[in-house]
Amino acid sequence: QKGVEVKSNMSGFTVGKSDLELDLLADQEDVGEERGAPTLGEPAFGAAAAAAGVSQERQSQLLESIVFFTLGLSGWWMGGAITAETPFFVLYLPEKQAIGSTVQLSMQIGNLFPFLYKGLLTAEQQSRHLSTAVLLSQAVATATGVLCALVWKDTVSMFGSEYSVGLIACAVVGGGMGILSNVTFWALAARYPGTHCIKATSLGMTVGGLVSAGLANLQNAG
Repeated sequence: QKGVEVKSNMSGFTVGKSDLELDLLADQEDVGEERGAPTLGEPAFGAAAAAAGVSQERQSQLLESIVFFTLGLSGWWMGGAITAETPFFVLYLPEKQAIGSTVQLSMQIGNLFPFLYKGLLTAEQQSRHLSTAVLLSQAVATATGVLCALVWKDTVSMFGSEYSVGLIACAVVGGGMGILSNVTFWALAARYPGTHCIKATSLGMTVGGLVSAGLANLQNAG
């Protein structure tokens, strides 16, 4: 058999490989290439892909945090707005100083809303229609705010006294939507992996009252 000889200048010995051995080595290299043996560029590409995945996940979490922060802000906007406008109500409504406690009592009646929500819907229905409940509560709160701006001065005479039924009714619904948000917003935020949505909702609810008070201050309400 022919051999390929490699001579060493230092030792003077000869190392030979037969043609059959060389063919086997060549076949092994070809199989490795066909199976997708890793190349020098693949580790760098994998690291770049992993970094891109992490960046995309962070962007997604940031967007979700912004959405749930805004959602948390809106939970008590209606109730906070009515409370912040109390100085105007004292000035213009027949209840005068008593309107503040009347509004607070009306908003506390809204505590019945979560009981109605839990009582009328089964656990399965609540889970299936959770997003719809959140959207509906937002729509009702917005409509109540617009209605309150139109009817807050309307009064009805009962038992020889004047009562601001328009404002009182809006306070009941506004308080109910705020309390209902405490039930539905957290359940929706908990559906997302991690804790960033829950933290964003908590922060939004905390800052929501500041927004209402700030807008009232711009009106010189108190």
